[in-house]
Amino acid sequence: MFKKKKVLAIIPARSGSKGLKNKNLKKIGGFSLVEIAIKNSQISKYLDKIIVTTDDPKIIKFQSKFFMLMAAVENGHHIWLVIVAVLFAAVSAYYYFKIIQSMYFKEGKTSGIVKLDALSKPFNIMLVVIVVIILIIGVYPEILIGWMYH
Repeated sequence: MFKKKKVLAIIPARSGSKGLKNKNLKKIGGFSLVEIAIKNSQISKYLDKIIVTTDDPKIIKFQSKFFMLMAAVENGHHIWLVIVAVLFAAVSAYYYFKIIQSMYFKEGKTSGIVKLDALSKPFNIMLVVIVVIILIIGVYPEILIGWMYH
């Protein structure tokens, strides 16, 4: 608040930059321009709400995760969700780097394609269960949303 009035920050981050391609996602000191704008807005004692407007899917993905986790931290009820999300992000990053390492730095194997019957029975069962859970949550998200808010 500033002089008893609510203050709104609007951060425009469009994707079609004329001079420097994807400038909003370029890293400066380890942070993208969008991250820097959001973080600077958050530390301001005068801003009540922050809105990021964009047409770039990469920025939308980052922004939605960032604000969802920040809301969970500020709310204080779902700290476990933030911890799980950060752990999943770390595990994902590990496996993404393993794929890049395999693609560019390791000699390939020509053993062929892995056949479904070559996989173990518990793995196949786990795979089917996970697919069913993902489909149920995708079709009926209110189950997960209701569980989180009650």
